[in-house]
Amino acid sequence: MILPFDLIVSIAFSIFCFLIHVIGSFCEASTISNVFELRTTLTFWVLRRKKKNN
Repeated sequence: MILPFDLIVSIAFSIFCFLIHVIGSFCEASTISNVFELRTTLTFWVLRRKKKNN
């Protein structure tokens, strides 16, 4: 039995949302903000490196 694409996407999306919810309840908001901060810092660092190379 082949599932329609829409059904697969909706199931995957539901699982994804559920995982985010579970992870969110385990992790504190501070952890999430730290990760976001780290990612932002890395992005700026990479952009700066690219500018130096040009």
